[in-house]
This record gives sequence, structure tokens and C-alpha cells, in this order.
Amino acid sequence: MNLTVTCIGMLATHRVLRFELENQHQMRLAVLNYGGLMEEMSVLEHKGNLLLTPPELPQLIKQKGYANHLIGRVAGVIENSCFMTADRWWNLPTNYYQHTLNGGPNGFDHQFFDVEPQPELGMLTLHYWATERTDGFPGNVVVSISYQLTADDCVHVTFKAQQLERDGIFDPTLKTVFAVASAATADLLRPQVLVNGHQRLVIDEVGIAKGLVVDEVTKGPQLGHQINIPVVGHSATYIVPADLTQLAAQITDPVSQHQIQIFSNRPGLYVASSRQTGTEQQGINGLTIMAQSLPNSVNIPEFGSISIAVNATKRYDIIYEYIKIN
Repeated sequence: MNLTVTCIGMLATHRVLRFELENQHQMRLAVLNYGGLMEEMSVLEHKGNLLLTPPELPQLIKQKGYANHLIGRVAGVIENSCFMTADRWWNLPTNYYQHTLNGGPNGFDHQFFDVEPQPELGMLTLHYWATERTDGFPGNVVVSISYQLTADDCVHVTFKAQQLERDGIFDPTLKTVFAVASAATADLLRPQVLVNGHQRLVIDEVGIAKGLVVDEVTKGPQLGHQINIPVVGHSATYIVPADLTQLAAQITDPVSQHQIQIFSNRPGLYVASSRQTGTEQQGINGLTIMAQSLPNSVNIPEFGSISIAVNATKRYDIIYEYIKIN
């Protein structure tokens, strides 16, 4: 496995480093030490990045919600920026109306990580000490996030945490935004997105889950719900199997003849599409996929627990598998 490390610029007083791995099939994976941004996932046959190109560096430090960055400590919305711990109500910093969204205003997306390259394993491990003082979440947590490029063209992302000082919550993710097709592409050539599930969450007008689900019509012969992409403005959180041996979603692009299969050991899958501007791929539709637990689960017990006890550890995994169709 080949490893290349490049300094691509400065943010404040920090060097932004780009770590690139390349396997024997010339599949490349590039990750930045800023925001854990997965800048590139490319394959020889595709002749380009499968992911949407992020903004230039000066914009990253100002922009919230850019493509392909880490989200933490918790993905999704926490209603009213508060939740009940074992012994008290805990209030979080707000950044979305009166709520906390995707780790709050000081989450993982705007942090620098220490990167440990292990090219012999095809792995880049990012280390970060998340403190209560920095992000407002209870307790401190030692975080490691590994990106592994395998010989069979998979990218395996693993999130690990050890909680310190007091009980907390932990449910990070990676906001992957795939560059799927031009808006001018004929309808018959639009990418297909199959989600392995036929239920989605019901949300209110600002996107807060209220604990209800609605059944969708099953259309896919092998998976569950089929979404017609690109449809600008589509967004939903689906319930999928929390099992790394079962597909969570599958993206098939008939133009480039490639397929991405996504696996996760968490029950939530957020899917959204949008028209991208201000990037090198202007006019390209972006398809956002985020594997996570169900949002606002700290306030909805039936959604499952994302709690982590003091001195305990927690792990989550996401796998992206590239497949050439023909």
C-alpha cells in the first residue's frame, strides 16, 4: 500500500495535511487531519473522485456542513439541546434554532486530529481528545477513528471511544457526499439508490424526529425502498438493519458503471440530495449518506441508547465497498 503525505495549506497556525493511500488496483483514499475530511475515494475505472470535492481551505474554517467531514460527538438533532442523564438534565450548546445539530458548534468537523499512518495495514488512524469544556457534552472522551483501504476495494471506517470523568453519549459518523450525476443527465441514466428498509422517521417542520415511523412502498427486488436520485431537496432518515453483514444501502450509477454498497452496525441511515455550487463540481448533484443511530434517541427511549458509561468503551463501523458493474 503506497502512502503519500502532503501539506496543502494552513488554517490559522495549523498545517493541513493530506494523507493518501493507494492500493494495488490504484484505488485511492485521501484523508485530511482537519475535520477528518475524506477528501478522495477514487478508482482507476471511474477516472475521478467518487466523492464531492470539498470547498477550498479558506472556506472550510468558516463553513458548517461541508462535504465528507466527521460529525461528533453525536450525529443528528438533539431536541431543545438537552437530555436526561442518570442524575440530572444536561444542557448542550445550540447551533440549530434552539436545538443541537451534528455535534454542536464545536464538534469534530472543525477540529484538528493527530494522524497515525499504518500503510502496511492500509490504515490511517485519527486521534482526538474531546473535552467537556470544548464541545459541551458530558465528560471527556478519548476518540480514535480509523480509515482503512483494503486490497478488495473497500473503505472501512471505525469509530472508537473511551469515556472519562462521567457518563456521556457517543454516536459520531462520517458525512459522505457522493458526486452522482449531472442534472442534465437523462432520467433513465440517473443513479439508483436502494435502501434496505421500508420505514422512515416522521419529522416536524425543522427536522426533529418525534418517535414515529411511516411505512414506504417496497420497490427494490433485493433491498427495500428505492429512491429516485437526483431529486434536489430530498431528505429522510430510514431504519436499516444494524448489521455489518447486511446491506444498508446501494448506489448504482449506470453512467460510470460503478456501484457503492454501504454497510453499518447502526439502525439509522440519513439520505439527502442537493445541487452543489461553489465547488469544482458545480452543477453536479450531491448524494449525502450518513450511517448513524436514530436522531434524538437520547430523548426517545424506543430509538435505542447511545449512552456510554464512565470508563467504558464504544465502537461503531461503516463500510463502503466499490464494485465495478461491467
